Amino acid sequence: MRRMRILGYITLLGLLGGCASQAPQLQYYVLHSPAEKPAVSAPPASAVTLDQLILPEYLKQRSLTMQTSSTTLHYSPTHVWAEPVQHGVVQTLTSALLERGVTVLPTGRHRGEVMPATLSIQIDDMIATWQGEVILKGHFWLDAADKQGARQGFDYRAALSDDGFSHSISQLRGLIAQLADDIAATATR
Repeated sequence: MRRMRILGYITLLGLLGGCASQAPQLQYYVLHSPAEKPAVSAPPASAVTLDQLILPEYLKQRSLTMQTSSTTLHYSPTHVWAEPVQHGVVQTLTSALLERGVTVLPTGRHRGEVMPATLSIQIDDMIATWQGEVILKGHFWLDAADKQGARQGFDYRAALSDDGFSHSISQLRGLIAQLADDIAATATR
């Protein structure tokens, strides 16, 4: 009887072990490029402080997101950000602005007597779509100490030539570089 019970437990454990599935392996992504060397540029032509960066709610969570139709989003359970998206946007934008001669100073710090301009950014969309493109869309404001700047819209798009989140994130980096171009052009006027 005892032998039968032991065989029953062994059989049950074998069945349970065979039915147990492995948890899907998470893949982590960063928006900024850690391998990229800092750009060596001429002394900065101007400086800004980043006052605020406003993101849509779907970017304030860990899962990478893809727009799968005109009305639906898919949150990936296995492809996640390694850090908050806001940190990645700030790092990527700061590096791109430095390459363009614009230094991003911490809020409250300035050089000498000249107050740097204040930069505010609202991102409405930053996503890969079912139509085979990535989108970076929103507005930015650049207010100098002596005058208030106007709100400037941006809508950058890049085609996706490969599948996967890695490629879409690389394309998003390029779109953030385009945003840096527009901010730098406004900051150095």
